[in-house]
Amino acid sequence: MYAIERFGVVHPTLSFAFEMAAYGALAFFFIFIASAIVLMFWIYRAAANLHSVQRDALAFSPGWAVGWNFVPIACFWKPFDVVRQIWFASCNMQKAHREPLPSMFHFWWGCWLAALIINWSGAFNDPDPGILGISSTEMASVTGFYSALAASCFFLFRIVREITRAQKTLMSNTASVFE
Repeated sequence: MYAIERFGVVHPTLSFAFEMAAYGALAFFFIFIASAIVLMFWIYRAAANLHSVQRDALAFSPGWAVGWNFVPIACFWKPFDVVRQIWFASCNMQKAHREPLPSMFHFWWGCWLAALIINWSGAFNDPDPGILGISSTEMASVTGFYSALAASCFFLFRIVREITRAQKTLMSNTASVFE
């Protein structure tokens, strides 16, 4: 049950720390899944709102707005395209020309892809586990993954907030994102 055994001796403090880290990772996993589900509901509703105002506002249905997240190769660029189209349809529907895409979109998707790549590259462990049983590659991978994921969530939150504000203005009292 103890996480660290070195030279036949188990250090109880390290064991407790590793058990708490495991519980923290489990809590993170459930929070991540719940957040992803809420985000998918939001994306579906935002796309449905745009379809209710103008049928050809988007190149996809509300169902496919969410469905692209589950298509193996397309999931690396289509969710970005979905949110980009929702952004343009929500924020620029009244304007005749399209403004350039804000840089926060590129930061969001770049950080998200970086988190995926860092997480994937952490599968290639150092043969030397180090004193605590964790290699320096594993520690850097975990730290980089959480940092990139936090940055991605920050930019995504800003994007969601702006789209929600634009849709509330655009739709007035006809529809809202979480109706």
